[in-house]
Amino acid sequence: MVITDKLDGWNYIETQVDIDELQKITGGFHDAFIQTCEYDCGCCIESKTREEKKISCKIHHDYGNKLQMVFDNIWFEKPFEMVFEHVSILLLQPSDNLPTIYGAQIVLKEDVSFIIFNHSVHFNELLEKSEIKLKDLNEYDNIFVKAKTLRWRWLT
Repeated sequence: MVITDKLDGWNYIETQVDIDELQKITGGFHDAFIQTCEYDCGCCIESKTREEKKISCKIHHDYGNKLQMVFDNIWFEKPFEMVFEHVSILLLQPSDNLPTIYGAQIVLKEDVSFIIFNHSVHFNELLEKSEIKLKDLNEYDNIFVKAKTLRWRWLT
């Protein structure tokens, strides 16, 4: 997906070259960990006072929903942030072991970004499915995100 309204200071994943560059500078996320993870559904409750809350939910962002993750690693000079927008699948399965990421795979397919951490050999089979369901993901001990846009930046 080509982004027209780019934010200053961000790197956008739009091509395989962008993916290769991110993988190169992060070492494929090897030995990284998620420092923080925040999901914003894009909704808010409209109200003037707490007693006057409206039950309806109104989308208040252009991006619909957003997943923001901050990663760190002893090999990184500083932490970096990734933001996924228009998220349609998010699977976050905490591990009983150390929270270390052993590797990540990022794929662009039909204007959709997929990223999977601690990827399984079954990842390519998963991408070939026309529809991915939660039951398809449960066998993987990982983190999986499907979103329309992905951007990242180093934090200062």
